[in-house]
Amino acid sequence: MSVSQAELGHVDPPEWDQVPDEEYLKNLGGVAMSTDSFEEPEAEADVQAETVETLLERYEKPTSDGWLVRFHELPEGVTAYNASQAFDVDGIPHMFVREEGQRADEEFTSRLSIWRLSEDGKDCWPAAISNLSELTKDKVAQDPSYSYVNGKHVVTWVEVELDDPPDDPTQPRTFKSFKSVAATGERLDKLERLAETVRDDNGQEQMRNIELPDTKGLRFVGLSGGRIGVSTRTTTDGEYKMRFAIANSWNDITTDFLAAAKEIEGLEGLVVNNVDKYQKRWTGPNDMEALANDDISLVMHAGMFVDNGIPDYRVYDAVHCILVPGEGDEPAQAMWPKIIARANDFNIPEAVLPSKRPDVAEVAYPSGHRPAVKQGDETILWAGLRDAGEVGQMVPDVLKEWREAHPDFADNPFPQSIDQDYTMAA
Repeated sequence: MSVSQAELGHVDPPEWDQVPDEEYLKNLGGVAMSTDSFEEPEAEADVQAETVETLLERYEKPTSDGWLVRFHELPEGVTAYNASQAFDVDGIPHMFVREEGQRADEEFTSRLSIWRLSEDGKDCWPAAISNLSELTKDKVAQDPSYSYVNGKHVVTWVEVELDDPPDDPTQPRTFKSFKSVAATGERLDKLERLAETVRDDNGQEQMRNIELPDTKGLRFVGLSGGRIGVSTRTTTDGEYKMRFAIANSWNDITTDFLAAAKEIEGLEGLVVNNVDKYQKRWTGPNDMEALANDDISLVMHAGMFVDNGIPDYRVYDAVHCILVPGEGDEPAQAMWPKIIARANDFNIPEAVLPSKRPDVAEVAYPSGHRPAVKQGDETILWAGLRDAGEVGQMVPDVLKEWREAHPDFADNPFPQSIDQDYTMAA
């Protein structure tokens, strides 16, 4: 799919220096670092040492502005954002989208839908080709993802449970809990909830939907030999962990299997627990694309709170890494992490896309990516911006370091068995 930048007037963003100064790093909530004294860590320890601050120091900004995706026929007062990866159906690009009311108090009116994209990726129209809306009817469903694995369409999302309605009918319902769920199917209009076989108290087998409480970032990717890679981001007692596991087939994917996924190594500086609010760091997987040698191109978000006087003000950056699955029982390793986009660098002014709330003005939630086949060409990145809209941007080649390390795949990075153009046929 060819995508060009939107014809938005250029607006100078806040001053984001290529090498941030000490005051800026301090305001991020971390410890101020002297950029003059920064020494490149040894290559072997590079992955272990990466933090948001070190990634910012070598952040390569996109060279062009982003574009705002226009959703035609969207009901008045409703916004669409945090979409899935864009994927082709019968040669036409589509994406699943999170829809909800524009007001700050309408965060929990979320529902999921599927939209058809124009060839340039700037315009969307409703597409009645999936039953996902029926599967999520009357549920608070958010942040869909899409992948095509072993001949099946795979859609995941987060379901939110709300507290009981307040006594005052003018007050909104509040958040109680969340869980990750999935649906699969050979046809988009015949998706079924991903389920497992369990035994009841009488020893009888029955089917049970796979649901992962306190978990986000449930993503699937097809690997060689019919194997399936799975990522999650768990939250236990306030601690964030990004995890990964490989199953031999769909039959192996159960609640217990997913719960046993091992923490990804190499993100220690980007996932920081057991500290105060403004030192805390977290990441979450957003999109995985298989590479020719069974490595994985992973886009994730890196989040933190910033103490700037606005309660709960947070910054989400789009981050990329190469995920190298471990051998046997070894955990997966994140290689070459780097920031690939920041909210202000889409250069879409607040006047065009106002933030849903003041605290999310710098939230860029990467929702999908498509690396270029040819080395040096730019990558298409999709992202939810400010919890208010979906945007696209061309970013520098996310596979640059991987191509250099694997020259045999430099201009042929994807598995030959993976077809990016899917059909509605069973």
